[in-house]
Amino acid sequence: MLAEMRLHVVWIGRVKFDWVRAACEEYALRSRRFMRLELSEIDRRQGEPGLLKKAAKGRLWLLDPAGAELTSEEFARRLEAAFQHEGRELFLALGGEAGFSESARRQAERQISLSRLTFSHELARVMLLEQIYRAGTLLAGHPYPR
Repeated sequence: MLAEMRLHVVWIGRVKFDWVRAACEEYALRSRRFMRLELSEIDRRQGEPGLLKKAAKGRLWLLDPAGAELTSEEFARRLEAAFQHEGRELFLALGGEAGFSESARRQAERQISLSRLTFSHELARVMLLEQIYRAGTLLAGHPYPR
């Protein structure tokens, strides 16, 4: 079941720091043991329209501070349900510094928040990818490595 998942993580702007890029690559590599995962950076000049165009191929979830807060287990179960009930691809999108427009929020199937705390977009990328990996381990019944 997990191996059939096709999950895209899309964000606006390039990763600026080597440590962030390394962490993103590490969690993406770990997650690919459980699902098909692709990472995409949308050029700032394309911005939200470029992100929404790319995500139009499937279902869209936005990472938004106003979104629903989930536990790691709830996030994993929602990912699982998304792939059990729909065959299309799922896109998880992180916006730019200004967040998402109301139009993008209406286009999205779901909005989720990583926390009520505010994090840099760079750190949010790492945190999202860590949660995707954690979801993969939970759904596959593997203990999360320490």
